[in-house]
Parts: sequence; C-alpha cells; structure tokens
Amino acid sequence: MKKRILNASAIVLAIAAFSTTSCKKSDDSQSRKDILINGQWAMAQMGPDKNGNNVVDSNEAVPVASINTSANVNFYSDNTYQLNLVVNADTTIFKGNWAFINNDQVLRVVVTNQGPNDTSILNIHNLTQTNLTVLQETDTTGIWEVFTR
Repeated sequence: MKKRILNASAIVLAIAAFSTTSCKKSDDSQSRKDILINGQWAMAQMGPDKNGNNVVDSNEAVPVASINTSANVNFYSDNTYQLNLVVNADTTIFKGNWAFINNDQVLRVVVTNQGPNDTSILNIHNLTQTNLTVLQETDTTGIWEVFTR
C-alpha cells in the first residue's frame, strides 16, 4: 500500500513539475516593448531602400563599420531612449522619447536634446530578441537601419 502511495505521489510530482516548466513564458509571448527595452542595440547595417520595395536587398544595406560609423541605442521602459552615434570618431548623443504607433508596427522617435524636437517614423520590419530592422521614412527614399544584440 505504501509503495502505491509513493508511486502515485511520484506521478503527481512529475505532472506538477512538467506543468510548471511547460507554462513558462516563452520569448514568443513577450510584448514588443519588453523585447525592445531588453538591452542595448548596436547598429550593424544601414542604407537607402534604393528600389522602394520595402525589402532589405543585398545591395542596399552596408555594414556601418565600412562607412566609419557606429551607433548604439537603448530604449527604456519609461519611453525614453539614448542613441550614441559615432561618425569619423565624432560622437553625438541623441536623447528623447519613443512610442509604438499603428498597432505596435511603427516606432515614433522624438529627439529632444538637439534643438527643435525632430520626429522620426520607423516602420518595423523585424523585431526579435537579437534583431531590430526598421525602415526610416524620409522625404525621398526610406533608410534601412539594422540593429543587433
């Protein structure tokens, strides 16, 4: 009898352990905000959407190191951000506010520390734990910006 109770207890514990581990929150269930604010993003590539097809073609985005540029950005939970941009060894720090718009498919970024507030609209093409790819709207053609962690 004791052996059956022990076996039944072991089965119940095994089911409980399985249920607990299988209910853990996966990366897929994280909000876009949680993914965005979860660490620093480093710009890996950038370039114009030359043909306007809203696809990062191999001849459009180039490694930022090849144009003597680097950029790191942190997005914070209070909807502020800081971008450190280095071009030819000259550093500029941009600070401001950010917000998701259009059902979290677009990132609106407002620079607040460089004179008059400047707003950028970034259409999000990919957002995962390791990749943020956006197409920045401009007056002429979009600019691809690819960030990684």
